[in-house]
Amino acid sequence: LATDENGLVSKAVRRMKVSTPPNIRIAAPADGTVLIAGGSLEITLNAADPDTVIRDVEIYANEVLLERGPMMVPGKYAFVWRKIPPGEYVLKAVAIDDVSVPGESNKVKLSVRNKVKSP
Repeated sequence: LATDENGLVSKAVRRMKVSTPPNIRIAAPADGTVLIAGGSLEITLNAADPDTVIRDVEIYANEVLLERGPMMVPGKYAFVWRKIPPGEYVLKAVAIDDVSVPGESNKVKLSVRNKVKSP
């Protein structure tokens, strides 16, 4: 409410869209997957939003952004991570809906090891 110098009162109503965060899950790889360094891995996601649409998906390894892009097929997203260096990784995904509300996925642990040479 606002009152001007003449005592007139005015009221402004602002409508805001409230959104529930999207649901997102890393479907593959499985938690605890072990890979050989230098290889590739397809990361697949399932995502849905109960009250709006998903605008973008982000995939992270150890909190470093690997990929960001729009969902091309409703509910599904896939990304191939190539030439993976050795190390221990925690993967997560974030879905962002059309009003910029994020939803975070489950976390998946991944071990990438150097190839063992035969004696």
